[in-house]
Amino acid sequence: MSTTPFGAVILVGGRSRRMGSPKHNCVLSSGITMGAHMVALGQSVADVVVVAGPVDSVDHSTMGDVEVVPDLQGHVGLGPLAGIEAALTSGVAKRWLVLPCDMPLLTTALLLNLREHPTNGAVVLQGSGPLPLRIDSALLSMVTAALDSDALAVRDLECVRTAAQVRVEDTALIQDVDRPRDLC
Repeated sequence: MSTTPFGAVILVGGRSRRMGSPKHNCVLSSGITMGAHMVALGQSVADVVVVAGPVDSVDHSTMGDVEVVPDLQGHVGLGPLAGIEAALTSGVAKRWLVLPCDMPLLTTALLLNLREHPTNGAVVLQGSGPLPLRIDSALLSMVTAALDSDALAVRDLECVRTAAQVRVEDTALIQDVDRPRDLC
């Protein structure tokens, strides 16, 4: 058994144009914010949880007292890949579960399947797109190279295009929330 911490990183900082306000601050029917919900979900499967995104995008009053790993100089505000790069360079963990802040129906069981998948490379949930994603810090150079070449989409990473996939029985669990009506 490895003693190296396994990390979860919650990605925040998107513009949330369709939502009208930052997604991680949206309140779920449970009464907690999506951000706080995702932090709790990350804590259920990881040894350490951090939030990645521009420092000014994290509201600790709605997400709890979690460490923020800011986007690196030269890549500030460049989206999810910048957040992934920040987590991979943080030294907090060697293997990461990357969670968007807008998938509140994900379950601990699905995320444990990602965490425990026997593949050494990247792993995604079948049918969910590029996130959530399990990725190793050893793939940092691929992420940084993509950012430096202006390829900003997670789905464009070679490791994601060839990622192992975990089967998902109930595809409703992997839906993201883009508009207020999606919270119903």
